[in-house]
Amino acid sequence: MKDEFFVDEAPPAELAGFEHLPIPPRVVTKQHFDALALNLTDALLEENSSLEAYVRIKNVAEVLDCALTHLREQAISQVSGTSQNVLGVTVMLKGLPKKWEYDDSVLIRLEGEKAALEARIKERKRFLEHLKQEVADTLTGEIIHPARCVSDGVTIQVLF
Repeated sequence: MKDEFFVDEAPPAELAGFEHLPIPPRVVTKQHFDALALNLTDALLEENSSLEAYVRIKNVAEVLDCALTHLREQAISQVSGTSQNVLGVTVMLKGLPKKWEYDDSVLIRLEGEKAALEARIKERKRFLEHLKQEVADTLTGEIIHPARCVSDGVTIQVLF
């Protein structure tokens, strides 16, 4: 039976030259991450802009994340006991939190109340964020202060 993941045709042209990813020849410990990252960054910046280098690194990171996902279950099955030394580093199995399913009318009611309260909180925050100046509540006389932005910035997203 033929493996569905391997085909006889050549890979797409955009994958030419990507037979090997630049994975370090040995495991690098956390204390050396910054130095290796700086070397990689410097090498990429010799031929790329900062934005191009960022996109290339982000692309490799996402490919490697997919590779980890493909290997995770097999790797878990190969760990002896709960901890093992592999290539000079410790590999441990860690338990995931338990997941529960509830069929309880009181809990369902409380969850509904919680959702309604969260919606009211979200609405009040939105009101305070859009308030331009202090105002007095007409019912209570209380002074309502607008929200203050304490943190703002930008990040970058790359869509592949």
